[in-house]
Amino acid sequence: MNQRRKTDPNGAQRPLAAPASLEELPPPDTTRWVPRRKAQVVAAVESGLITVDGACQRYNLTLEEFLGWQRAIERSGVKGLRMTLSQFYRETAANSPQESLPADPIMPGPSVHPEQHERRGASRLFLILRVAKLIVDDREQFCIIRDASATGLKIKLFAPLPRHDELAIEVANGDRYPCRCVWTEEDSVGVQFLQPIDLERFLGDAKETGRRQHLRLRLALQGRLHLGETATPITFYDISQFGAAFKTDKWLLIDEMVKIETSDLPLIYAKVRWRNHPNYGVSFENPFQLKDFAGYLAKRAD
Repeated sequence: MNQRRKTDPNGAQRPLAAPASLEELPPPDTTRWVPRRKAQVVAAVESGLITVDGACQRYNLTLEEFLGWQRAIERSGVKGLRMTLSQFYRETAANSPQESLPADPIMPGPSVHPEQHERRGASRLFLILRVAKLIVDDREQFCIIRDASATGLKIKLFAPLPRHDELAIEVANGDRYPCRCVWTEEDSVGVQFLQPIDLERFLGDAKETGRRQHLRLRLALQGRLHLGETATPITFYDISQFGAAFKTDKWLLIDEMVKIETSDLPLIYAKVRWRNHPNYGVSFENPFQLKDFAGYLAKRAD
C-alpha cells in the first residue's frame, strides 16, 4: 500500500492515511515486522478499522507489543519503530522521567506505560485504545478511550465537549456508564463514573465484541437514494463508519449497488445487505476514517 507521508516538527515521519480495509493490512501470518507494517496496524486501530484486541489476535501480538508500537510512533514517529520495546522504554525513562509515573485517568497527565499495569495496585489503571460513544444529553458522538480505571476514563474527543446536563459512555456491547466531566485539556477529557465500575467486566465486554461489532450512532439524517436516473428520499436512523440503516418507500434488492447523497457526508456508494421493507441496511464500499467521520457529524451537530 502506497501512503503519502508527512513530517512532524521533530522530523519524524507518520503515515498520513490509515488503511481503508482489512485487505490493505499486512497478512495475518506476517512474521517480518518492518516499521511500515507496524505503522499500518497502529493506524488501522486508531482509525477504528480494527480493535486493539482484534489486531493482537490477528497477528498473535501481546498488548504490550502493540502499545509499544503505538507509543513509539507518538514519541518518535515511524522511525521510533526501529527500536526494540526495551530500548524505547529506556529512552523514555532517560529523557522524560516524569512520564514513567502512572496517572489516574480522571486527572490530566501522561498515560501509563503498559509495563506499569500491575504496579498500580488497587487503582488498576489500564491503557487501552478503543472506540466508544459519548452520550451528551440526547446527542451522541464518537470518542476513543485512552486510559481506564474503576473510577474514571481519559478519552480523546473529535469535537469540543458542549455544555450539558447529563453525560455517559457507551461501549460496543451497549453497556452505558453515567459519568461527569472533571477536566478538559485540548482534545482530551477526563470523566469520573458516578459509581465505581467493575473494570474487569468493562474491559472483558469490550474485548468480546471483537472487530465485527461496530459502534453506530442513533440519529435522524435525511438523504437521497439514487438509482439510475431516479432519486428517492431516505431517512437514516443509525450509521457507522462502515454502514447504515435507513427507511425508504423504494423497494431494493439484496446486493444491489446504490448511491446515497446527504448534506452532511461525502457521496456514498453502498451495497444493500439486508431488508425488512421499508427498512434497509447497507455496507459502504469505502468505509470512513474515524476522525473524518466523527468530524462530519460534529459539524452537523453544530
